[in-house]
Amino acid sequence: MNAAVLQKFAELRWLKIGGAVCFLMLSLTWSMSAETISFTNLLAQGEDFGKREDVASAVKLYSQAEELSASNSADLCILTKHFCDLMYATHSDTTQKMLAEHALVCAQQAIKADPQNAAAHICLAVGYAKNFPYADDRTKRSEEHT
Repeated sequence: MNAAVLQKFAELRWLKIGGAVCFLMLSLTWSMSAETISFTNLLAQGEDFGKREDVASAVKLYSQAEELSASNSADLCILTKHFCDLMYATHSDTTQKMLAEHALVCAQQAIKADPQNAAAHICLAVGYAKNFPYADDRTKRSEEHT
């Protein structure tokens, strides 16, 4: 074989190896990103942000988890608890109110997903209790008399 043909063969061989390496890297990246988007991973990452008092990042991850589990009553109950727990990571009344509202919405979705789930009903009661301090006085008075 002449030298030019051997050089082209070597170049093609390196291109194939390079292509295989790129394919492998893309495959690993895809599988890692699919793993990162799982409900439990989003919760774990959100907890980490909550421990560092980065409430905005935690809420973003919990909201993504909520989208993934919009029809899973048990997961929505877990999210309700996480939103409630996150209230302790901030001193802002506005942020606490927003977190309480998120918790209540998750609890309502949990009951909608499975009306027979007793834990969802407990989560709803907790959600209302967490929202009570942020209700206006008229709402409080009407709820006290019912």
